Amino acid sequence: MHKWMVAAVALTLLIASSDISAKGSRKGGKGCSTGGASCGMDYGYGSGGCSTGPSVSYPTVTEYVTVTRQVSESVPETKNQEFTEYETKEVRTPKKETQKWVEMVQKTKKEKVTTQELVTEKVKQKYQVTVPATKTVEQSYQVATPKHTTTKQTATRYVPQTKAVTQTVPVTTYEKIPVYGCQMVSVPSGGCGSGSQGCGQPCGAPSGGYTTVSVPTVGYQCVPRTSMQTYTANVTEMVPQQYTYDVTTVSYEYKTEKRNVQVQTWETREQEQEVTVANYKPVTREVTVTYYAPEEKSKEVEVTVITYQTTPRKVTRPVTTYNVQTRTVTETVPVTRCVPVYTAPAASYGSGCGPVVMPSPCGY
Repeated sequence: MHKWMVAAVALTLLIASSDISAKGSRKGGKGCSTGGASCGMDYGYGSGGCSTGPSVSYPTVTEYVTVTRQVSESVPETKNQEFTEYETKEVRTPKKETQKWVEMVQKTKKEKVTTQELVTEKVKQKYQVTVPATKTVEQSYQVATPKHTTTKQTATRYVPQTKAVTQTVPVTTYEKIPVYGCQMVSVPSGGCGSGSQGCGQPCGAPSGGYTTVSVPTVGYQCVPRTSMQTYTANVTEMVPQQYTYDVTTVSYEYKTEKRNVQVQTWETREQEQEVTVANYKPVTREVTVTYYAPEEKSKEVEVTVITYQTTPRKVTRPVTTYNVQTRTVTETVPVTRCVPVYTAPAASYGSGCGPVVMPSPCGY
């Protein structure tokens, strides 16, 4: 509703402003300006140079106009409507029917059958026989005779050689030097107690106590001393040496010789003998043949036939529809426009002024 009101007000203002602009342009004016300023027209009093005529201002005036418009709305409407529904049910009906099928049945019959049978018989047959045979042939062969040749060759070998080498090396020796000093020792100050063998307490404490005296001591210290010594050592080196030795090589000389030798060979000879052979010959006999032939059979069985029955029924259900309804709405909207306000001219006019003609400014 609010959107429709805003649209109607905007449309009314557009029509009013278009009407005012059209009137002003038709009369030659410039239309109203914002804030009520005048049209800016010259209202002179003839050609005699009259003073300025009455002034016009255009303040804005807001009026409330009643506007009528059409409003469309969707109105829901719920009605009970009758429908036809169909219900399907399964119906089982027992009945008897005859089933037929074909089976393969084994049967026998007499038939004449010709077969190929193996028959043996005696025949004379020639064949080839390989027998051994001896003959003399001339044979060529190679004879190799060895030939020995001696040549001299030179080679290098390494032999050990020992020589004396004198060397000087530092040698460190240690010398034992005595070191003299003093040591404080406690000794008994009095005599020993009485006893059968001199001192009465040889291992016990003396009777007069102990006195500390200084006793000289001797110690030994090893001091290293380094000196240069010369010695002779035997050094063995491998020295190359050239020597000559004999090498014997063997070569062979070949020559061709001939001789007669006995050779064992094989000869093929033809012989004849009687052998037993087997051949296939056709033989006709009457035999019993087993075969399978199709045979139709039938039996009566009870089966269940399933059918489906459809039953219509009438039902009533509420149905909601939406109808578009148009209604007239009357609203009051504000309209702002320019209103001319005339201000009277001064009382004295210049000489020679004729009657004043005041056209309506801005088309009013």
